[in-house]
Amino acid sequence: MKNKNAHLLSNFGFSPLIRSIVQIFCILAALFSTTAKSFSDWRSDIGVFRVGVVLSAQLQGFPDRAEPFRLALSEILEIDVEFFPARSAQSLVEALVADRIEYAILPATAYALTWQICECVEPIAIAKSFDGTDGYHTVLVSGPTGPATIEEVGSQPIAVLSEDTISQKLLFERQIPQATNLLSQASADQTLSAFLRGEYPMLLGWSSMNGDASLGYSRGTLHQLQQMGVENLQEYKVIWKSEQIPHSSHVVRSKLAAEPKNIIRNFLTNLVERNPVAYDSIEPHHSGGLNVARHSRYKVLIDLVEKISASQSADTETLQETD
Repeated sequence: MKNKNAHLLSNFGFSPLIRSIVQIFCILAALFSTTAKSFSDWRSDIGVFRVGVVLSAQLQGFPDRAEPFRLALSEILEIDVEFFPARSAQSLVEALVADRIEYAILPATAYALTWQICECVEPIAIAKSFDGTDGYHTVLVSGPTGPATIEEVGSQPIAVLSEDTISQKLLFERQIPQATNLLSQASADQTLSAFLRGEYPMLLGWSSMNGDASLGYSRGTLHQLQQMGVENLQEYKVIWKSEQIPHSSHVVRSKLAAEPKNIIRNFLTNLVERNPVAYDSIEPHHSGGLNVARHSRYKVLIDLVEKISASQSADTETLQETD
């Protein structure tokens, strides 16, 4: 193209300087045309950018409350944005797998499940708490009469705060298979009270494992005990902890073009400073902003999901053989 343009320009008697200027203009025009096509293609392909969120009893009136985030995301992407409300994380996983949404805010375990099903998603950002941490650890807390090490657990009862901690429970059971006597009461508060009364020698809880250990760290079960006025906190020890589990995660489908991925990543990681109203409207439980996410952060959960899937497949095969 360059030689052809030079030949044509020479035929019309333009000077070398003019020919060079025109050639540069032609190159820039071609680049602009390519960029403009790229700019428009992903937007026209998507039409409406859908963001999946799990609605719960705590999120009554969510669409109105989260409108600042929707408007800010729509403005930065230069495309219409809609919320895709779901009753559960499982519904969002199904929507991602079926390509009905481009973006979702998911528990870390749900991201691992989606990846295990289709490997069609990637994390963009992880929510941070006020202490700067963007994850937590499942911990086994031993009380004053409990064992000193994980090797001494045996069949002793372990209190589990609630069924809401199912992923923590599964993670613990897979990594510490010798601990089989996990129990809970009607509510988390009742379970915690029973643990403090000595009815359970151990409690499966969580912790940031960050900050002052004498205060029960910055967040979590031990910190809750400290806030409740437990005077002998030093007698409650963490005898096992998991790898860090990420907080709620903002994820997109992998096939989304690089340009919107970069736009969203930059938008999210600067949102708490540049538009705190929009940030609070979408992340009311984590006040520290959003960190850039990496797929490797979810390895422990992906491995857990794969082990459970493999175990279920093996059980199914065994049942089929016995039929």
